Amino acid sequence: MTMKITNGQLIDAWPAIQNLGALKGLPTKTSYWLGKSIAKLKGRLEDCERTRVKILLDHAELDADGNPVTMGAQVKLKDAKAFEAAFGELRGIEIDVDVKQVALADLGATALTPADFTALDWLIVE
Repeated sequence: MTMKITNGQLIDAWPAIQNLGALKGLPTKTSYWLGKSIAKLKGRLEDCERTRVKILLDHAELDADGNPVTMGAQVKLKDAKAFEAAFGELRGIEIDVDVKQVALADLGATALTPADFTALDWLIVE
């Protein structure tokens, strides 16, 4: 099923998606479809991450050799507000994802948290 979500929804849901993928004891069909869906979502997330890195490099302060200046593990930005605006625009882009929604009943007694269920509200149906 193709559905529309935003890049931001996918980014925010990724830890919960990983938790969902780690569940054991699910029915075989559910595990199969989850695996296929997670692989597709991971591809979309990787696309988003490549774009995020490009945006980061476009807004990075550069040293004399043209390399990004870092402070610890963080890249120093020329204009943090401009970066946040560009990243916010990326997060707001709607994408089509071809995934099979999961029935709540098929998850059984899971170890997902309420926060996971909230993040996955577009993927899990009652």
